[in-house]
Amino acid sequence: MKRTELESCVYYHLKDNNKPNPRKKKIINKIVTLDSFVKNELTNIEKIKTIPHYKKYYYVCENSSELLLTELDENVNYLKTSKNTSVDNSILLKYEDNELIYLKKYLKTCSLSSPKIYIINLINIYEKLLITINQLLNERIVHNFINMDSIYIFEEEAILTNFAFSIDISNSNMNEYIKHFFLKYDPEFIEWPPEFHILSYLITNKLNSLSINNIENIIDNLIENQTILKTFGDDFVSMYKKDSLNYFQKYINQSFEYILNDILQFYGTWDNYALSIMFLRIIININSKNKFIILFLNLLVSNIHLNPLKRQTISFTIKNFNNLLDSLEPKVWNDLLNNLMTSRSS
Repeated sequence: MKRTELESCVYYHLKDNNKPNPRKKKIINKIVTLDSFVKNELTNIEKIKTIPHYKKYYYVCENSSELLLTELDENVNYLKTSKNTSVDNSILLKYEDNELIYLKKYLKTCSLSSPKIYIINLINIYEKLLITINQLLNERIVHNFINMDSIYIFEEEAILTNFAFSIDISNSNMNEYIKHFFLKYDPEFIEWPPEFHILSYLITNKLNSLSINNIENIIDNLIENQTILKTFGDDFVSMYKKDSLNYFQKYINQSFEYILNDILQFYGTWDNYALSIMFLRIIININSKNKFIILFLNLLVSNIHLNPLKRQTISFTIKNFNNLLDSLEPKVWNDLLNNLMTSRSS
């Protein structure tokens, strides 16, 4: 399905003129339509809250309640409720009112400060997000919406939000549950691995199986929109395409259940795929032949194989990235910073 924000929400800060400013309580109230995605988010949040110190990694609603018919006073910021009068199909979500900064804005600010701060923050953010995703996987949750709009910076730490599209891999009715997330075939959604495009193609077109032409079209459309792949040259793209077709041709004339069961075994790579796409788009813009940049790019590329068998797991990526950092001598970092400073001044 095409990813969009949930239906526009209304925010009210609860305020009573006879009481202290409730912002000191750090609570925001968010009114949303209680649709299937919100229900899914609330279910996933309950699992997330079992993770030790979850607030260090995730920004989620602290509690929710039935929304009653509301009236606003003349200050347009006081929420009154009328007893026994519910608002159909709506719910009130309560969040801590944290000072959050979108990742994109934060990185832009860092880039304007100094190359050293920018690189250090990039590394810290990437490491933190790997750990954050890994903890979700331990709860059998795939975030399924890793991008600049789902990552905030709070107190200099990256935190993940927006779990409406998150997939609970432990769902007992996966055949029906998974369809909920792939209602529209959208090859422009570049954070999706090919498995998701295959599922959405099947579901959108109401197909029971796939032909070789179907699979070739899906992969061609993916590559056409995944312009980051073209940065590495035609031979690279050709190799990736051939490799993926060699794997996915096993789906030809197979049932939806067969395809889904095969796809699900790779759930541990999906968020890593999206995260790697996001960081590739950042790192590729750093004009440097520095050893760290080259090795980091290689690591990210290894996570976006169109053939799912060749992708790294999150735990393996964490290990490899730590080894990468430990293996580099100070000269590599000095050369990188000098190169960035030279690029900025030119």
